[in-house]
Amino acid sequence: MSSKRLRLGLDIEAARAATEKMDKLDQDTTKAIREAREARIRRLEQLDVQADAMKRATSKYRRFDNGDHPDIRIRRRFLRLATARPRRESNPRLKTVRGDVDTRPVLTSLIHRPSNALQVYLSLLYTAHLEFEPGDRWKNERPNNGVDGWSELCGLLALDVSNRELNLRMTRALAKLAEHDLVRVGARRSEHRFDRFTLFCEDRSRKRYFVPSEETGAVILPAGFFMAGWHLVLTNEEMATLLAVAEQTQRPRSRKDADEAGVALPQLTRWQWYGLAPEAFSARHELQEFGLIDMFDPMDRTNGKLSENQRQKDLLRAPRITLKLGDVDFSRPAIEVVKAKLQKPVAPRWEDRAIALQLIDNNRQWRERPPMGSPHHGEK
Repeated sequence: MSSKRLRLGLDIEAARAATEKMDKLDQDTTKAIREAREARIRRLEQLDVQADAMKRATSKYRRFDNGDHPDIRIRRRFLRLATARPRRESNPRLKTVRGDVDTRPVLTSLIHRPSNALQVYLSLLYTAHLEFEPGDRWKNERPNNGVDGWSELCGLLALDVSNRELNLRMTRALAKLAEHDLVRVGARRSEHRFDRFTLFCEDRSRKRYFVPSEETGAVILPAGFFMAGWHLVLTNEEMATLLAVAEQTQRPRSRKDADEAGVALPQLTRWQWYGLAPEAFSARHELQEFGLIDMFDPMDRTNGKLSENQRQKDLLRAPRITLKLGDVDFSRPAIEVVKAKLQKPVAPRWEDRAIALQLIDNNRQWRERPPMGSPHHGEK
């Protein structure tokens, strides 16, 4: 065979391989977009179920919050370790799920398994700021259920929820918080075990909670964030990522222009200090869509992934994230903002690819079936 024929054959093989690779990429992207759309639909449905409970809670907040406490302070040890964890590869135990979770800070350990415990705890912290001055020890003067009860203030009380189910929701959350030394409840199997529970500080010290003073260097969120119900609407992963960004932004050693230039949370930092898993950190995309952060990714990742060429070690750079809470209109309920965003068929980061794959039309409307002639025609 002549060298010319050989080169032609190799060129054809290379073209075929490249085409197959692109087809596979299109298939994977199509699958990811469809799954993301289904997740948005499920979340909208869940928000519809939770809407009444959230409305009840935020109505109470507006009644209790007179604006005297504009800052809600959260102790740093809740979300960041005092000492960095070793690298995962340096310790076989850290490579196990149990070893990972047990060495995380309180926040990311708490959300390892799905629950509403974080929602309840943040609601308790917010309410404590409204009712107690810095340094005053917390007192529990509310029932768990009933009018103005904790279950209502924590966004658990909906019209169609029975008293039994409501009690279960609250006690499950309290039991989980007790496991993490965030509240104290009665002895197991004791009567009224969860009544008049005691709120503990965020750092696992088992000290009765008191509102931090301004001098403690706590992480600060605006009270409007809670009054609008954002802590009720965001997922655990979104809330953990937002708090990590806030902590990194507000660190004393953080660059002075962090508010404008943003902060980076590279993978090693997320692992060693925050225990924030990659799956949880991907929630930054939703936070950006909801307007709570802004983000610039110098690596131009697609759905958080890098191409092979971008994986060279000296090129890896984390996204720079800017906290935008100061720009948010907290007079608008968080559930309205999130539902309006989720009504769009795909997230902004997927729009261009979805149009190219003919999954949405030029008006950003979802195509129930790709048009005839599309490589994805016939797919469900």
